[in-house]
Amino acid sequence: MTHLRNLLIIVVLAVVAAGLYNTFAGRGIPWAPEEVKVEGSKPRLVLSAAAAAINYIEVEEAQEKFDRGIRFIDAREAEEYRSGHVKGAANIPATEAPEAIQTALGAQSRNEEIVIYCDGEECNASAMLAGKLQRLGFTKVHVFFGGWTAWQTAGLPVEKG
Repeated sequence: MTHLRNLLIIVVLAVVAAGLYNTFAGRGIPWAPEEVKVEGSKPRLVLSAAAAAINYIEVEEAQEKFDRGIRFIDAREAEEYRSGHVKGAANIPATEAPEAIQTALGAQSRNEEIVIYCDGEECNASAMLAGKLQRLGFTKVHVFFGGWTAWQTAGLPVEKG
C-alpha cells in the first residue's frame, strides 16, 4: 500500500509541476484554444499567444510581396526545399538553432519584411520559425498561410534545387 501511495504522490506532483510550467513558461499550450482570423479564410485555432501575434497572409498578399522583392524563407526541411520552392526563396528549416538562423540571414535588417512559408495550412514549421525570428528581434515577419501548396496551385514562380 505504501508503494501505491508514493506512486500517487509522485504522479500528482508531476501533474502540478507540469501545469505550473505550462502556465508560466511563456510558451506553453493554452488551457483553452485561441481563435485567429486570417482575412479571406476560415478562423483557425492556434496553440499560443505568440502564434496569435504572427501576421498571417494569404496568397494574394504573398504574391504582392514577392513582386516587391521581399525575402521569402522556406521553413521546410532541405529535402522538401530541393524538390521545389518559391523562386528565390532561402531555406532555413524551422528546426535550426537560433544561432544558425542568425547566420543564415546574414546582414538582413531586423526591420525588413520577411515572408516565411512551409507546406500549407496544416504545416506549423513557418509559425515556429516566425516565433524564433521574433525572439531574435525581427519585427516584420509574415507567415504565408497557404504556403507551398497555395503558391503552386496559383501557378506562381517556382524552382528546384
